Amino acid sequence: MRVHAFFFFTVALILLLCSQGTAAHTLAYGLSATLVLFASVALHEWAHCAAVYRMGALPEQVVLWPLGGLVPPKSFHDPQSEVASSAAGPVANLLMAIVLLPIAASSVGWSHLLNPLQPPLYGEAITWRVVAVQAFWINWSLVWANLLPAPPTDMARIIRALAREAMGNRRALRLIVRTGRMVGIGLLIIAWLIYEPNTSAWFALALLGIFFFFSARDDAGRLSTHEHEEELFGYDFSQGYTSLERTFDQPPVRTRPVGRIRRWIQQRREARLRRQRQLEEEEDRRVDDILSRLRHTGMEGLTEEERALLERVSHRYRNRLGR
Repeated sequence: MRVHAFFFFTVALILLLCSQGTAAHTLAYGLSATLVLFASVALHEWAHCAAVYRMGALPEQVVLWPLGGLVPPKSFHDPQSEVASSAAGPVANLLMAIVLLPIAASSVGWSHLLNPLQPPLYGEAITWRVVAVQAFWINWSLVWANLLPAPPTDMARIIRALAREAMGNRRALRLIVRTGRMVGIGLLIIAWLIYEPNTSAWFALALLGIFFFFSARDDAGRLSTHEHEEELFGYDFSQGYTSLERTFDQPPVRTRPVGRIRRWIQQRREARLRRQRQLEEEEDRRVDDILSRLRHTGMEGLTEEERALLERVSHRYRNRLGR
């Protein structure tokens, strides 16, 4: 498990905003909120991992960010298992919010308690009741945030799993990319509409909208990379090399110059893809070794980690084939 840099950025931002408050206890409120946020996100990801483990698999990687995990807990071939594992995190936060609801409702009015853009009891002295209200509000906000259909939220994973069954992996990913961009732009518009000086709700929405928009662009980059690889290696050589020759005979396409920010994003994406290819190559080598031993030892001779590796690599190849 590791914590993404965006989580630390969010913590720093919370503490910065709380340190500028006029009330005496705002900084302590911010410190308490960050600890409760980490515990709530850890609960969210623990529920994902527990669901994956109950389905007979092992979680691949856990990367925490303020709304849960950036890496899907597990990609299953059947949509039912993927939907169940993706929904486990928000369900855990919802159950925690229900448990804390009686304490929170007795301390704060409903209008402030259920508003995910306005933290309740802000600036109050830290007591167990204030911490309980914070825990309710943060878990409640995590539920609503993960209902947004934009990667990398759990709702986006659920929609993609269901759409993949109906329209294939490539078209499902395109759908999520478009939806994520629309959600990101929509949040930016809402942030502009509710903008008020000396408030933080609009800023949080704008930050989330920017993150969702670029996360969708990142998925679009992976999609275009896969399509480019399929185009490069997808020739019908039974017809000779004429299709390949026609490709190289095409006149060069004139493109606009790439700006510094776009070039930096492309370099980051290419570096990430290189690391992913290196990891996949290493896993392929390990799978070759496992398969060579499998003929002599059978499945009973494999460890849980080796079985999970075989399942992960098998799922990767099925996704490349669009199955």
